[in-house]
Amino acid sequence: MKKVKTFLVILSLAVSIGAVGAQADGHEEEERAWNVTFDSAGVSKYIWRGQELAGGSWQPGITLSNGGFSISSWSNVAPNTAVSSWTEHDLTVDYGFAVTDKISANIGYINYAFPNLGPLDRYSNEIYAGLAYDTFLSPSVTVYGDFGHGNGMYYSFGIGHSVPIGPVDRGIAMNLSASLGYNQGQWIDKSTVSDVVLGVSLDIPFSQFSISPFLQYITGDKGLRGCEGCFYYTGSIAGVSVSYTY
Repeated sequence: MKKVKTFLVILSLAVSIGAVGAQADGHEEEERAWNVTFDSAGVSKYIWRGQELAGGSWQPGITLSNGGFSISSWSNVAPNTAVSSWTEHDLTVDYGFAVTDKISANIGYINYAFPNLGPLDRYSNEIYAGLAYDTFLSPSVTVYGDFGHGNGMYYSFGIGHSVPIGPVDRGIAMNLSASLGYNQGQWIDKSTVSDVVLGVSLDIPFSQFSISPFLQYITGDKGLRGCEGCFYYTGSIAGVSVSYTY
């Protein structure tokens, strides 16, 4: 019952801040064109909220965006998987908007599909709402409510800082980040800190292309790691992503 009440609070928050954003955008007269972004990443392991879901993977995606609205398709392809190498597909609908000149918000929906699972276990769904503050370290918080097989809440708290490298007009930057994820019964039977992530990445733009190599260290509640059947990960992962926007 507690999870249901929490989920309803998140749903109410998402609806209310979405209405505020829609009202604010109603005063904008400028018509915005759709943008298309193609993404492709290679990672040494696929880690999701602390869980090791696959080994070395290729992660392609495409996003259509217009103003604050976007819809994206993302997949994980793991060649060494015993069944199908296509292990996951996520469809995300997101709307972001400014609350004040310093605070931004976003709300959204995610449909998770796992092609290797049976029809009854193949899908799960989430809604989420997040806030970010444009100040030193750019603190943010996002709350996710799963109303499918995950059936729980996940809270993500993050900070980050970007450092320009070389001439500013080249746009090269090193990004430092840290996040903490608190899992409240989502895919597990306890509430705990499921993942702490420290990351560094490098953004290297080339006209409409961008290349971003990255390195992360991940840890969390020791009770979720190192036991028989556990699939929570502690260690480092590396990868590189390439994106193209037009």
